[in-house]
Amino acid sequence: MATERPIQYVTNPRTLRKPREVNPGGSQKDFFKGKNQDFQRHRDKLASSLNEISSQLATEHAAFHGVGYVEVRLAREAWAKSHRPIDKLFTSKRAVLAGSADIAELLFRIDAKKLGEVAEVVKSAQSEPTVKENTETKTKIEVVSEVRSETGAIETVALWGATERAVPSVEDAIAYMKKHGLAASYRVELFERVGRPVYNENIQRRDPLVLDFWKRLKRLAAELPMAMSLLPYKDSQHPVVGLTLLSGEPRLVVVRERELVGNRELLGTQPNFVQQHHVKLLRFLSGHPLVKSVDLPGAFELPAEETFVTSKATDASAAIRMMSVKSALRRGTGPGANAYPLVCVVDGGISKQFNPWIVYEYRAKLKHDETHGSNIASLLVLGKTLNPALEDYLEDDGCLLIDMALQPQSANPTLYPAGALSLLDLLDAQLKDVKKSMPLRVINFSLNVERVPEGKKASETARRLDEIARKHDVIFVVSAGNADGANMRPEWPSSTTTALQQLASAAGDRLYEPADTLFNVSVAALNALDTAPAISKAPARYSRRGGNLRVVKPDFAHIGGTHARNRNTGLSAMDASGGVRYVCGTSYSAPFIAKTLAALDRALDYRAPREVLLALLYHHASVHDPLAHKDLISQARQLVGFGLPLTSEQILRNSSSSYTFVFYERLKVDECLQREFTWPKSLVSAGGKCSGKVRATLVSSPPLAHRFGAEAARVNVDFHLQQATGKRTKKGRQSFEGRVKAVALANLKGGTADQEARKVLAGLKWSPVKVYEGDLEDEGVSSTFRLNVGYLERDRRQNIPDDGVPVAIVVTVEDRDGKAPVYNEMHATLGAAGLKLNDIRAALRAIVKS
Repeated sequence: MATERPIQYVTNPRTLRKPREVNPGGSQKDFFKGKNQDFQRHRDKLASSLNEISSQLATEHAAFHGVGYVEVRLAREAWAKSHRPIDKLFTSKRAVLAGSADIAELLFRIDAKKLGEVAEVVKSAQSEPTVKENTETKTKIEVVSEVRSETGAIETVALWGATERAVPSVEDAIAYMKKHGLAASYRVELFERVGRPVYNENIQRRDPLVLDFWKRLKRLAAELPMAMSLLPYKDSQHPVVGLTLLSGEPRLVVVRERELVGNRELLGTQPNFVQQHHVKLLRFLSGHPLVKSVDLPGAFELPAEETFVTSKATDASAAIRMMSVKSALRRGTGPGANAYPLVCVVDGGISKQFNPWIVYEYRAKLKHDETHGSNIASLLVLGKTLNPALEDYLEDDGCLLIDMALQPQSANPTLYPAGALSLLDLLDAQLKDVKKSMPLRVINFSLNVERVPEGKKASETARRLDEIARKHDVIFVVSAGNADGANMRPEWPSSTTTALQQLASAAGDRLYEPADTLFNVSVAALNALDTAPAISKAPARYSRRGGNLRVVKPDFAHIGGTHARNRNTGLSAMDASGGVRYVCGTSYSAPFIAKTLAALDRALDYRAPREVLLALLYHHASVHDPLAHKDLISQARQLVGFGLPLTSEQILRNSSSSYTFVFYERLKVDECLQREFTWPKSLVSAGGKCSGKVRATLVSSPPLAHRFGAEAARVNVDFHLQQATGKRTKKGRQSFEGRVKAVALANLKGGTADQEARKVLAGLKWSPVKVYEGDLEDEGVSSTFRLNVGYLERDRRQNIPDDGVPVAIVVTVEDRDGKAPVYNEMHATLGAAGLKLNDIRAALRAIVKS
């Protein structure tokens, strides 16, 4: 067996910083090349549409000074940011970019007069390109004006009105609130932040639409009792407020979101479901141009029907295991407890039998159901003992627990008036105290809002998880959610063709909120081993899948148990009373991922940046049989994400024929990270031909602006591993050619016109997580390689924070035959290139201490 070697960590990453080189943009694109008559029809139709909307703004929005918001939808081939119609049409002097709906669906604030000006510019677009002669080649070329290019890039323009605001009906809203035990509360997404009310309506510095919003809201409050709750984060770029109808006398109370949690004095004993009150409030919201959308708050649910029959000790080995379980429960937080990983469990509470392992506890004042939380705690503390058949996939037993008992047995509108969001506000407050005394990094969150995110934007619960994660430097591990009844897929078949047919016909199995979180991870479930006739490690039939290809969700999959009502599911857990039961559900796959992340964190002395922990996990995950088939690429990603990860012990070791190194740095404005090095000589043959396998993983934390919906990430960070070509550029520099590609989400077909769409949908452009692979076999003519990390911004303003964007990169180079001394050679060549490397454990300790 090859000698195991530790993963290496770059301790001088600042030496990688280089000035960023920006490639100049090309000529204007003609989206109607060779179709001049089609362009003329498109131009005239677009100009007419713009004039119609201008008239609407002038009349219907007269009370708002003719100001409103329009949606500009771009053609698919115009998705690249260089094609945005902002230089000649929707210029900064005419319009303000206020956000996005979906990809390339831009929302502009504009008034009637300025929109009329846009229409006139569109009319002036040249019917045919100008033909000029290239002075160098003496050939005729077509020159496309910016106006024609921008006009051709636009597919449609529409006024943002009541239909787009998607205001629910009064009947549906009240029925939903009653069903989920919510207060009479609405979530209102605005185009602009409104701050707190002003009582002098003549203040000139306030936005006229904002002033009008407050004026009308206060007028409404003379008839209705209302509370407006503001976002808890001052720096949030996503203006959302809560509007809750109260009981009692008409009034308007403006509070922070958290001030409503458990506020019985303000909320009263019963929610306000007076229908006429709801009618008046929704009529106001549906008609005001400042309102982008109106939604109903979600409510976290304890998953139902996840536990099945009792797992009986029917043989001697099972009886011995039960003795081991009881021994493990007593061991707890005695001597040597610091060697165990630490996980916070947000749930309905953990039973007292786990007290030896619980190091911190918070219990909200409500009635608890500890079954679900205890099941999860048992898998964290003694998953191997309970499931010896899975020992190759699980961390060693033992886990310190933080019991965050926030989920009620039944809905509680006086404690959580806005449901899930109110619970997250309470969690936010408690984490501040926990972090003062505990090195908490990983939170198991096996709770879901049982509704499917719309796909164009992250759900509000997911957005709030992202904000909490960044604020407290934690990682949430979220269950993907369970499909039940008719929404469950058939058991995974042995035939790939049949599997594709079943997936195509399934409609009700999309993942639940907040599994669409961007900065945290969500987990799907796999069948257990040897639970015939079910196929081992196939996607569990209840496990929900991602709904689009823009990001990989869920991120990972782990054993969650085979759906087998009233018989062995292949996964055992302990309930609140100490009984061992067979279980299945994504709730029970999530703690296995949480445990591995926490074990990595503990092994690295709680000092690794969150991006490094995540990059290590993504880097060592893989899609396995029965999903490892070329025809299942896109489906596999939606079902299991990046796949099943290795354990922490397996992640942190190398063989002598492979070399894994990690570097972490903050990518700053006008900089890139770059270094040349020599390929391992045992993988280089005559003439500089290079071989070997490469895998690289990038995890970044770009700034998010959720008002841009599907375009929330404002910076795209990318990694390149390039080989010198032996040629020179026009500037006399060494020329390089890429040797790794982003692992594709899908085999999307299309020509060059769809190149940007394919990069976004299949290549993970703009995603904070990317995995790259390269398989070299006698490639190139040089052993000189270069690694490069660069960035691209969504727009021309500075999106990069002053302190930079955190970026972690993990790179593995290996000999495909497992024989060459790659480890020693790669270590030497990187050292010769000026990189200082050390065992990742020692390196992180030294960096923090210095």
